[in-house]
Amino acid sequence: MLLEHQQYVLDNYLSQTYLEIAQRLNLTKSCVASFLFDRKLKKGQFKKFSHNELYFSTLNNENSYWAGFLAADGFTRSKLNQLCLMLADKDIEHLKLFKDSIKYTGEIKVSSEKKKSSKYKQPIYHRCYVNICSAKNVINDLKTYFNITDCKSLTYIPPTTLEHNYKLSFIKGLIDGDGTIYVDSNNRLQFSICGTEETCNFICKEFDNISPSKSRSKPRRKNIKSDKNHFTYKVTGIRAYKILSLLNSIKTPILLRKWDSLDRCLTKRKLRKSL
Repeated sequence: MLLEHQQYVLDNYLSQTYLEIAQRLNLTKSCVASFLFDRKLKKGQFKKFSHNELYFSTLNNENSYWAGFLAADGFTRSKLNQLCLMLADKDIEHLKLFKDSIKYTGEIKVSSEKKKSSKYKQPIYHRCYVNICSAKNVINDLKTYFNITDCKSLTYIPPTTLEHNYKLSFIKGLIDGDGTIYVDSNNRLQFSICGTEETCNFICKEFDNISPSKSRSKPRRKNIKSDKNHFTYKVTGIRAYKILSLLNSIKTPILLRKWDSLDRCLTKRKLRKSL
């Protein structure tokens, strides 16, 4: 590495990423990393990014929604103090909302990955994500108030001590993360959500309090042949409309593409009433 390149690295390694420096100097990323490693210099590239460390410490509808979304689509690495939220690249605008809510100053990263199975029409999976480091306080609050821990996919137990509105906001986040809202072939509104048995039972109980189920529908194992703790819960018809309308009335962020079906139903009902 040329002397002027070495000096540039030394002057900028705390304020720029390895990749930015490498591109500026026409070097490889590993070359920059090795140069700093040999001199026992720590990059500290994550420390320059900040976030609201107390974002989840005082509960409200907004952060309860994001906690539900993180319970569905996020993950934590407690030993590394990292919080990551990864979505398909089509949902990058929603990821920007989370980034703004928690006041994270880092960038949203985009990557592509080849899918393992050949059954997909699009073999390449494009995703976007934020990886928040030095997030010990946030991780602790997520664990304390929302039971969000590492490796939670098949073991997650939702919080039952939240205030009613915060529970609904949390469930709204779960739906946006692991649920679907759609209109079936009979033009009936439906929505379903998947998760652990404990999660689906928690949602079922809350929805029965809002709009009791005449059919007594209960969560079902998603794959009957599997022993994994992976269940799904579905609500249909006027009951789905009542519940989704209530959730939609709570002021939180929203993943717009999932709620288009409800908007269409609302429009149809208004048209019927006007006739």
